[in-house]
Order: sequence, then structure tokens, then C-alpha cells
Amino acid sequence: MAANPVPAAATVTLSEPDTRTDSVPSRGSETRQWLQMQRDGRYASSYNDQLTPEAAAKAQQRVTDSFGQSIPATYIDKDFGK
Repeated sequence: MAANPVPAAATVTLSEPDTRTDSVPSRGSETRQWLQMQRDGRYASSYNDQLTPEAAAKAQQRVTDSFGQSIPATYIDKDFGK
């Protein structure tokens, strides 16, 4: 399998904020722009990152095995750092 070069990071320019005092940008407008770019695939990489079948099987087994562990009531370990 030939190694694919990782493409350079894309530069994303969002619309400039409105600096007029009589206008306030709508709440969440920048988030909506980012989500739309993600849906469109506008800045998606052409790099196809694939696991080998063996690595994919091991990763899936780790996920499956993790369901056998109960979720603790708290993640704080009072003895941490001692």
C-alpha cells in the first residue's frame, strides 16, 4: 500500500464580523457556518486514511470489550497523584 501524503491544512476564512454599532451578529451564526462547511465537505481532505483489516478488527474488538465495563458513578479518584 503506497503512502498518501497528508495535504496541507486548509485556510478557512469566515465572514468578517459586522463592526457597525447598529447591528449585532446573530447568535450562533459562526457555528452555523462551520456546520454548513462540514455538511458540504467544502474543506474536506482528499487523504483517505484507512486501517488495515487487522487493525480495524482489533479496534472494533476494543470497542466491543469496552461495553463489558460498567460506567462508574464518578470519575474522580481521591487518591490521584499520591
